[in-house]
Amino acid sequence: TRAQAEALTTMLGAAATPLDHVVSLSVAEGEIVARLRGRREQEGRADDSDETVIERMKVYLAETAPLLDYYRSRGVLREIDGVGKPEEISGRIRRAVESPR
Repeated sequence: TRAQAEALTTMLGAAATPLDHVVSLSVAEGEIVARLRGRREQEGRADDSDETVIERMKVYLAETAPLLDYYRSRGVLREIDGVGKPEEISGRIRRAVESPR
């Protein structure tokens, strides 16, 4: 939540340990639902029901998504395309956090 992010910023500032990067993986909602359905089918996970996924998306939009502007305004947000093979995505993340802003 925003309050948690502000508390983290304060805590890290007091410890002289700045937050250099915040990574946000951008994935369309339909892709997320499809991935979780696949995981449910492969692993038999009851916690990946359609109802649960919809509720998680609501919580994300209400509580987590607003943090993107908070971190963007501080210049630490790195928005990464989260679609592709795991090694492609990890490569994007690595390049984003290794390159100077």
